[in-house]
Formats: sequence, structure tokens, C-alpha cells
Amino acid sequence: MKNIIITTLAICIGLFISCDKSDNLVENCYKARLISNNSTCGTVVQIVAGNPVLPQSFWMEGNGIKYEQAYSTNIMSEEYKNGSTFFLKVSNVSKPDPQIMPAVCGPLPQYAIVFDLVDENCSLLKSSKSD
Repeated sequence: MKNIIITTLAICIGLFISCDKSDNLVENCYKARLISNNSTCGTVVQIVAGNPVLPQSFWMEGNGIKYEQAYSTNIMSEEYKNGSTFFLKVSNVSKPDPQIMPAVCGPLPQYAIVFDLVDENCSLLKSSKSD
């Protein structure tokens, strides 16, 4: 009976650890959601899962919705729509240049990121250097 309990417990722990890989991403890899992909006002992504080593960054959308862990970045291709999720590996974090945002768009997130698109295992799909 003791062996059955230990075996069952080991199986449950194994399943629990392997269930949601997106929350157990390697360092510097994240699951993100596209919040805004506007060619005039810039692109904003929100980090939704991953190892939280990025600085806190907030952004308030024009309609008053405030997003935590939101970062400005380069324009993404049209295949990514607002609300799309994807995986990324951050290669650089910086304060955005306040001169790049037109006054009509409102404030930028507190930080900007440069990233490569990766899969859920953090394997490179598309490098930011190829753009």
C-alpha cells in the first residue's frame, strides 16, 4: 500500500511540474500579449508569464485602462493582432526616447524592450536583428 501511495504521489508531482510550460520559461524568455500595434503611436506588449526579471513598467491606454508589465517595442508584423499571444526572448531593456512619441498618442510605457520571437521552449523563431 505504501508503494502505491508513493508512486501515485510521484506521478502527480511529475504531472504538476510539466503541465504549464509557459509559466516555467527559462530566464529572459516570456509569454507576451500584444496590446497595441499602431504604426503611428508605437507597439505595446504586456508580459503575461515568465521569470520576472524585467523592471516594472506601466502603461495607460487612451480609454483609461492601466496595464502592468507593459513595454513599448518595434512595430510587429500584421499577422499579430491586438490580443495575440506569443513567446519572446528579451535582448535589451531601456527607457524609451520621449521624442519618438507624438503628443496625440499619449505617454509611452516606462520601459522599452528589444526581443527575438521564440517558441515556448525559447528556441529562436525570428531574430530582431533581421528586421
